[in-house]
Amino acid sequence: RGPRPVPGPTRDGDGTPAVHALAPLGTLTAGQLRGVADLADLTGREGTGAPRVTPWRGLVLPLAPAPGDPAPDTGAARAVRVLEATGLITRPDEPWHGVGACTGRPGCGRALADVRADAARVHTRRRDPAALPVHWSGCSRRCGRPRGGPWIDVLAEPDGYRVTLRDADGAPANLPGGSPGGRERTGEPPGAAPPTPPPLPVDGVATALAALARGASP
Repeated sequence: RGPRPVPGPTRDGDGTPAVHALAPLGTLTAGQLRGVADLADLTGREGTGAPRVTPWRGLVLPLAPAPGDPAPDTGAARAVRVLEATGLITRPDEPWHGVGACTGRPGCGRALADVRADAARVHTRRRDPAALPVHWSGCSRRCGRPRGGPWIDVLAEPDGYRVTLRDADGAPANLPGGSPGGRERTGEPPGAAPPTPPPLPVDGVATALAALARGASP
């Protein structure tokens, strides 16, 4: 299905201007659906195609019938404003970009926490996106975790959340420099597994994410 597209103005395979928007945690609200429908109705009257759902939990909205639109940027800017006002992710520098979560409580009987509510509590307060994809999991199964590259694991446990860096295979990973703190640990062989950090309260997760972005221990 190709590389993950960046949210914002883009072009279809045939060069048609479009906007790619992502839904926070892959869930569209009624207000977001109305906004997309209104925008699609407007652009449809202008001769463009209907919105398309992507494998990355987003939408692509075509903006022009063919390449050579005399003012594609104007249509894209308008679409971005409309979609952004609904709460959809339309820029790669938004705090929600790259954040995922499993179903969590109450939808999953194995989950130890309402991870989607806790993720919203943390990421709506952040000003910048995390350095790597962040996935919130309600249990050790880590359903829906990222694939194909390193990611930050926010795992619910009985006494809080454990925040760790994971490699593409899901194994604990060290930050550049050999350790979770970005420094070689005295007395340990190169490539040694990182120590397990203590669990954190929900409000401590934001601090841990900021530390990982700086190359420090969570």
